[in-house]
Amino acid sequence: MVGAAKFNNDKVSLYRMIIFMAAVSKKYKYDVITCINNRDCVFHMAKVLAQGIASHLQTPFMDVIYKHNSACLPAVKNKNILVVADVIYSGATMKNSIAAAAARIQLKFTF
Repeated sequence: MVGAAKFNNDKVSLYRMIIFMAAVSKKYKYDVITCINNRDCVFHMAKVLAQGIASHLQTPFMDVIYKHNSACLPAVKNKNILVVADVIYSGATMKNSIAAAAARIQLKFTF
């Protein structure tokens, strides 16, 4: 499904992922939903997923992680945030994003 959405522009797969991820996430209370920082890709699937999940959960989306996932805007200070990634290979991008967000918030992680 990820490959179809990311590389073949399959909007049905993208929508199904948003619905699934929102359903999994709805049992938690998030103040903000954000995404990993996109480096060079034209299609920022993590951002589209995060915006879709935010819409379904009626939770604000904020693009707060930047500088190649090593910094986070202070707007999320002391908020419960959900960080969305489209794929995780080694986990380095997500690790950097979480570390950047953790510097701004009180630590509480949900996987």
